[in-house]
Amino acid sequence: MSSDFSLPSSPPSRASSPESDESFVVNDKRQPIDKNLPPIVEVNFRGWLDIWDRLDKSRNKQERDIFGLTGHFTDPDTAEQRRAKLDLSGHRPRETDTFHQISDIDSAIAIFLKKIPIRDGSIIKYHMAFNVKYTLVKDTHIPPIRLELENGDIKTVYLHKVPNTRLLEMEPKALLRIHFPFLELPCGSVVVPEDHMSQFYDMCWRPAATDVLPEELVRDWPATVNDEKYRSQKRKDKAREEDSQRQTGPLQDMARDIHANFLNPLLDRCREIIDETEELRWARHFFLGYEMRGMKNRQDSMHPPPEGSLIYKGKCSLTLWSLPA
Repeated sequence: MSSDFSLPSSPPSRASSPESDESFVVNDKRQPIDKNLPPIVEVNFRGWLDIWDRLDKSRNKQERDIFGLTGHFTDPDTAEQRRAKLDLSGHRPRETDTFHQISDIDSAIAIFLKKIPIRDGSIIKYHMAFNVKYTLVKDTHIPPIRLELENGDIKTVYLHKVPNTRLLEMEPKALLRIHFPFLELPCGSVVVPEDHMSQFYDMCWRPAATDVLPEELVRDWPATVNDEKYRSQKRKDKAREEDSQRQTGPLQDMARDIHANFLNPLLDRCREIIDETEELRWARHFFLGYEMRGMKNRQDSMHPPPEGSLIYKGKCSLTLWSLPA
């Protein structure tokens, strides 16, 4: 392979004396690797790739890797060592060039304090089974939420620091977690205990579903979590003797449909029941966290970029109401 690399002209040398040369040697603080370097040749991206390809095809992987890391290579015409320096002057955009941008959303995160802006016909599934793997425990890299405590103090907390668990799933690939900002758990845990979610279903979610959802949707929902555990047991015909025996069967992760137009009324009814029930005080002011992942390159995720900022006046904070004393 021929090479058209040319050495740049050397700058005029300055007058030197034995004393000045001696001083330079004494004060030279360069590392050995930075001394006695080969001459520089300027190459563009195409020239750089040509050198790399030549070394790669020569099956000399060591020389290829040295070139990739340091730019050092052997000129095939002169068999002398050279250092390649990238010349970027021919790779800069011209004033006549135009640019086009496409946004491709891979994931989305949102917080809904009250109403959920949901499209009619969306497929929503309620999951009764408790599964700790869906608990949000990692930082979502969004600003913290502002909570107003009972005494009027403002507390700032990140979303993944609020006790939460999976409540709903929505196609395609969307997860809705329910967060309980005033649920205090030992050691700062954010995993909602299973007995709390059983109480939430028995005293709130199931009664609210009975009040709001059509009978054809809710008629096969178990009355209590214990009933669902009994249904999940392998031997359904055995007698129910004690509650402890009824709770031995694990819940099957069976999804139940909730039509989109009933979701907000269902959540509103849940809030009413919680406000009226002292045992559910820990669940007051719950909110939903929305997370969608794995959407990159899908048809609906590719679109022109927004013309304005997605953050309103540089703020992205939410305020919840305090619990009554």
